[in-house]
Amino acid sequence: MAEVGGRPLPGEDLAHVLEHARRDFEGLRGARVFVTGGTGFFGKWLVETFLHANREFGLGAAMTVLSRDPERFSAECPHLARDAALSLHTGDVRSFEFPGERYSHVIHGATAASAKPEEVPRARDEGAGGAPRGTGKT
Repeated sequence: MAEVGGRPLPGEDLAHVLEHARRDFEGLRGARVFVTGGTGFFGKWLVETFLHANREFGLGAAMTVLSRDPERFSAECPHLARDAALSLHTGDVRSFEFPGERYSHVIHGATAASAKPEEVPRARDEGAGGAPRGTGKT
């Protein structure tokens, strides 16, 4: 079951993911990941699983999550917010200032839960930190 009300994901769920995705996580060794949508329902699963894999496998990776309200996320999910590999970047996906760091991976998962497919912002069209701006790639 997903994190609810700030409770961590069940350990057996996290262990299951690590058992079946170790090779994929190894590809994130030393990665710097930027995520939009990381504070929503699915995003919290992604963030928590990434942080768990990072600790368990000693990946030395880091994740920056865009959040309109980092204080709220920190209050709701203190077990995630206090992880040294996670940083929260304040902003709205439609208008934020992209951080100055370079990222090896960008995951654009932000949208309103009620959005219709045609309403989902596209990273490059709405400045959500698509690969060219975030990774230094052109």
